[in-house]
Amino acid sequence: ETWDNTASWLTRAGICWFYGVTCHHRPGTPLTETTYNDNNGVTSLRLMKNNLQGTLPKEIFTGLPDLRILELQENNLVGSLPTEIGNIQKIEYLKLENNFFSSTVPTEIGLLGRLEHLEMGNNDFSGSLPDELGELKQLIAMGIFNSNLVGTVPSSLGKLVNLRQLYLDSNGLSGSIPATLAALTNLADVRLRRNALSGAIPSEIGNLKSLNVLYFDANELTGTIPSTLNKLDNLRELSLYKNKLTGRLPDLNSLSQLTHCYIDHNALTGFFPSWTLPELKHLFAYNNELSGKFPVLDGMPNLVKLRLDGNALTGTVGDEVGDLDALKELVMNSNKIGGTVPASLGNLLNLEKLMIHQNEVTGSVPDEVCALTKDRVLGEVVADCDSGEIECACCTECY
Repeated sequence: ETWDNTASWLTRAGICWFYGVTCHHRPGTPLTETTYNDNNGVTSLRLMKNNLQGTLPKEIFTGLPDLRILELQENNLVGSLPTEIGNIQKIEYLKLENNFFSSTVPTEIGLLGRLEHLEMGNNDFSGSLPDELGELKQLIAMGIFNSNLVGTVPSSLGKLVNLRQLYLDSNGLSGSIPATLAALTNLADVRLRRNALSGAIPSEIGNLKSLNVLYFDANELTGTIPSTLNKLDNLRELSLYKNKLTGRLPDLNSLSQLTHCYIDHNALTGFFPSWTLPELKHLFAYNNELSGKFPVLDGMPNLVKLRLDGNALTGTVGDEVGDLDALKELVMNSNKIGGTVPASLGNLLNLEKLMIHQNEVTGSVPDEVCALTKDRVLGEVVADCDSGEIECACCTECY
């Protein structure tokens, strides 16, 4: 009674006329409204976003032997997933995300040998991921994120050689990242962020040549950033922030397609390397222990947001920063940077935020920079103008 669409469900029509049901017409079966009622011919049941409530009847899994697509996502379903789920042997798409399913992920899911898409994120599961998931050899995409899972990432996932997407983020997973994942050479997008994973990032990750997106942020990973990441020449997004990573930044110059790099909130040390990353738009390396001179940035001409604050960088800001035409945010406060603010920053017509406070910069903020505030493009300028270290006629906040 709560369903948004109940078309034909409360009538005497055959099952294949019900809203959300698709059937394969068997030769000799009549197509009349009242007699087209062949459970064996049901190939898909798609009732997503339909305000379904209550528990899943096990009859779905025992009475529809030809079912290939089951899409019940974005409803209000509760309870456990029946162990009978292992009976739908022909299923290819199983989408149950954004519900309120509880209990554990049943091991019987490992019996679904034809399954290609498994989407069960945003639920209230308990327990760990079953090793049997490694039996889903046809699987292309797995998403079981934000679902209260604990335990480790099963090493058996390394057997899913067709896998392209792996989303296990925002759970309570612990232990190390299994090196067996390096066997997933078709993997394009892996998201293990926001868990409690520990240990080092496996150097074998460098074997994932198809990888576009790597999100390991907000865990408890230790050790160094492996130099083998430089082999991921298709990588576009790298997110390792909020871990306990140490050591120097590796050479990443082979990552010519990298657009986003988030390595902030770690304990990285050493000089900032001269990276040549022509497509890079976001570089967040703040709240680390990086030292040495302020980096030369002419190898990253498309930067939009640059955050280097909260380190121990020295030297001066070079005139070439004024050539970064796309730059909107330049945040470099809380370092040991000296010299003066280069007038070339006035060329940054898209600049919205400039934060240079808590450094050793002297002189004044140039008129060319302050002119950017008159058009209200540059809306936030923060410098050490209260302490008398620097004069600033256009600062929005002084330290």
